[in-house]
Amino acid sequence: MKKTVLFFINGFGIETKKSYNIYSSDLMPNLDELTRRYLFASLASDVGNVKDGYKLFSTGRKDAITFDFIEEKTENKEIINNPKIMQLQQELITKENRLHIFFGLENETAFFHFRDFLNEFKTKVPNTKIFIHVYLQQKEISSYKEISRLLTKMTYEFTDNTQMSLVIGKNILGLSKNDVKLIDFIRILTKGFCESWNEVDRKLEIYYQNQEAPINAKPFSIRGDFKINNNDTILFFNYDNVNCSDFIKELDQTRLFSPKGEKTNSINIYSLFPIVAERPIISLYEYPTSDICLSEKLKNINAKCLIATRKDTFSFVNYYAQGFKNINTENIGFIDGTDEIILNATTLNTIINTYPYDLYIFNYFIDDFKDVEDLKEKLSSIDKVLGEVYKNCVTNNFTLMISSLYGMYRSIEISDEKEVIDFSQQIPLIIADDMISKVKYSIGYGNVHGVLNTAIKNINDASNCNSLIRKKGMFSSLLKKK
Repeated sequence: MKKTVLFFINGFGIETKKSYNIYSSDLMPNLDELTRRYLFASLASDVGNVKDGYKLFSTGRKDAITFDFIEEKTENKEIINNPKIMQLQQELITKENRLHIFFGLENETAFFHFRDFLNEFKTKVPNTKIFIHVYLQQKEISSYKEISRLLTKMTYEFTDNTQMSLVIGKNILGLSKNDVKLIDFIRILTKGFCESWNEVDRKLEIYYQNQEAPINAKPFSIRGDFKINNNDTILFFNYDNVNCSDFIKELDQTRLFSPKGEKTNSINIYSLFPIVAERPIISLYEYPTSDICLSEKLKNINAKCLIATRKDTFSFVNYYAQGFKNINTENIGFIDGTDEIILNATTLNTIINTYPYDLYIFNYFIDDFKDVEDLKEKLSSIDKVLGEVYKNCVTNNFTLMISSLYGMYRSIEISDEKEVIDFSQQIPLIIADDMISKVKYSIGYGNVHGVLNTAIKNINDASNCNSLIRKKGMFSSLLKKK
C-alpha cells in the first residue's frame, strides 16, 4: 500500500483563450513548480459542479445509472407494459380525468426516453388531456442553449390532446411550505394563470442574462389551460430523488376541499422512481445501484479513504461513493472541510501521517469568490498549503496528486467591463512523486474518473483499475527528441 493524497481545487482548470487571466506563477509558485517538475496533463472537464463531479469521479458516469436502466426498459417496452402504468391508464379512462406530467429535462437522452414513452402511452388513452410541465435540473447557465433546443423540439413534437404547459426550476418543487415562491407556484397550478412566453428562447435568454441557474428558474407558461383540477392525476417522469414533500402537501390542502368546505378525493400521484413525499406515492421502479464505484474499488484492494469536504456535501458524496446507495461503510470516512482544517498545513500533515487511511481527498472550492482579488486570495492560500503538504509527502514517500472535479465558468464585472472566467474546458492533473519520473512516464487523456482509477492503482498496483499513467516506449521517446 502506498499512501496517496489527492488535492481537488474545485472550480479550477486550464484557462481558455477568452478567459480573464487569473493563474500565474507568482500567484501559485508551488503549483507552478510541481507542474514543471512532475507529470502534468490536462484532462476533459465533463461536468460543471461538485455534485456531478463526484458522480463522475466515483462512478464513472455523467448520467445517473437510472438512464441506462430506463433505456433498457424503453427498448424492451417494459415501461409501457408496467402493471402500474396500466393501472394509471385505466384510472384515466374510468374517471375521465386529466394527466399532468412533471418531466425532469436533464439532457437529450431524457427527452428521447420521454418522447418514446409518451407516444406509446397516448395510444391507450387517446381522449385523455395531457399537460407536460418541464422542470429543469441544470446548475450551469451555459446549459440554456441546449435547454432551448430541446424545449423547442418538445413544443413541436407533442400535439393533439398533449400540450407543453409550464417550465420551472427543479428547486421550486423542493421548497418549504412557508416559502412564497412555492405558494406562488401552487397558486399558478390551481388557478391556471402564469406569465406566458410563446418564444421560449427569448425567455431563456433573460434567465441567462440574469445569471439565474436553470435549476432555480421561476415558472413560466408555454401555453395556457394547464389548471390542476380536483381528481386530476400527476406523473413524475423522474430520474432522481425529487423532494416534493411540501409541494404535494400544499397541493393536497389547496385542492382537497370543495367550495362548500367538503373534502374531495385526493389527487393521484405516480412516479418513475421514488420521490420524497409524506403520503404514499406509486413508483414504477426502485433505484438501481452500481458495483463500479469508489467504495468497491477500495474494498477490492483492502484500502480506506478519508474525504475532507464541506458538510453540506457529505450526503451526495457518500451516495455516489457507495454506487448510488444510501449506506455507510467503514472504508470511507468524512471530516468537515472547514478552512481551519484544510487551510492549515500542520493539521493536514498530522491527518495524513497519523490517520489510518490509504487515500486522502481534500476538497477546496474557489467558485464562490466575490471578486477577482478574492479568487486570487483563495488560490494563493491553497498554494501555500499545497507547498507544505508536498514537502511532507516527499519526506514520507507518499504520492501527491492535484486536480479538480470540474472547471467553473462565470461572468463577472471587472473595472466596469464584463469579463468571463472560464476554466470549463479542461482540468489539470499533476502527479508529484519522485518514483514516477516524467522522463519514463506520461499521463494519458481522460477525465476525473481516470484520476480515481490512477489513485487506486497507485495505492496498490495489484488493482485492476486502468491508471492514466503510461510508461513511455521507444517510439514515444523518439518523437520527444524530434
